[in-house]
Amino acid sequence: MPAYVWINWVVGALMLLASAGGPLWIAFRYPDTAPDFTEANEYLAAKAAAAEAAAVAGRVPAPRAPAATETAPAPVHQHAA
Repeated sequence: MPAYVWINWVVGALMLLASAGGPLWIAFRYPDTAPDFTEANEYLAAKAAAAEAAAVAGRVPAPRAPAATETAPAPVHQHAA
């Protein structure tokens, strides 16, 4: 095989190692860093509590999750006359 084929294989292997090794290196370098969602969780809990309090007071209906058998209504298609 010509030399440029071997060089192509070496360059390809280096690119593959770089594309896989970079993210792996970052993951192993910083293993215990995770996003902190405490503020978001507190906000969502306060929002749910406020919605429940408003529902108990009778101002708005409480939000409900759709039942497993409930489906969206079929779309209505209007045809041009």
